Amino acid sequence: MNKILSFQTVGGESCVLSSILNYINYIASLNLREEHIFLAANMLEFRYDSLNWIVLSPESINEINKSLGINIHWAHFENAGQVLSAIEGSINNGVPVIVSANTKYLDYSKMFTNYTGRAHLITVYGIDHSCDKIYISDARVINSENGYYNGTLSKTRFLQAIKEAKNKILIFAGLENIKQPDYKTAFFSCIESYLYPRSDVLGKNAVSLFFKSFAELAFVKEEQLSHLCREIVYGMKVMDFLGARCLLRKGMDYLLSNSISKEFAENYDRIINRYNRIALFITKLGVTQNRALIVKLQNDINILFNDELLFMEELLKLKDDVYYLPEAETYEK
Repeated sequence: MNKILSFQTVGGESCVLSSILNYINYIASLNLREEHIFLAANMLEFRYDSLNWIVLSPESINEINKSLGINIHWAHFENAGQVLSAIEGSINNGVPVIVSANTKYLDYSKMFTNYTGRAHLITVYGIDHSCDKIYISDARVINSENGYYNGTLSKTRFLQAIKEAKNKILIFAGLENIKQPDYKTAFFSCIESYLYPRSDVLGKNAVSLFFKSFAELAFVKEEQLSHLCREIVYGMKVMDFLGARCLLRKGMDYLLSNSISKEFAENYDRIINRYNRIALFITKLGVTQNRALIVKLQNDINILFNDELLFMEELLKLKDDVYYLPEAETYEK
């Protein structure tokens, strides 16, 4: 089989959201943006379970399905060969496939292969058996020139990647019934989830878990410090912190541009910039292994989390005052 679809990706803050976004826009010819999926999924503090290779939690899938009126679910296969057969059948029908992959086999990015491996979403849009190449789209590649990757991966590496990520495909159904979400409700639901967490993977509790993992740096052996710092920065940049906050900021622009002052928005920009500076400091810590920085950063992180909490409380007060929402120009069916 040799077939390559004309699939193009748009990079974003999250492999999860961008993959879903690109897939829906391609199949349903829509014009959704990443922050729309972010709000629909209520994913301000989303995390994945790396031990079970869960990139997209059942809770987030339920939120997306409920908000968009579609049916996304994971399909599990016994082996990578079955996954490849399912992909071939889908691509023959003109439909790309989103799969879960182990990052350590994605050798188009040294940022990935330098780590021990974690769950990641990629989209397959072509297969060329004549040269054993799989055509993939990766919507989130840190430290790449444009933030994403469209190209090939050897079939051997691809099969290893999906095998170690538990042979899973993300299935989409009901796209013909997709609906415009209530973004205002979704936006403030994100804020409420942060302030009043329903579980240990949301909001303040998730922040506490991050702070705990960072505090443990003070007690690890020297040879482990650099690796642990890289892991913390990777998680902070990609999943839980910077990416989610950048998308929340875009959501503020989309929904509240006529309801908040310029100073109010700039205040959150400063919070996001502080997250970025702390990530850079942790990177430096991993290189220099300077334990004196740990004490300073612990204090800075604590202050930052507290400032963000106060900001979220002020933001929630706007819930009943938002009088303007953009026209329903999100997409055309």
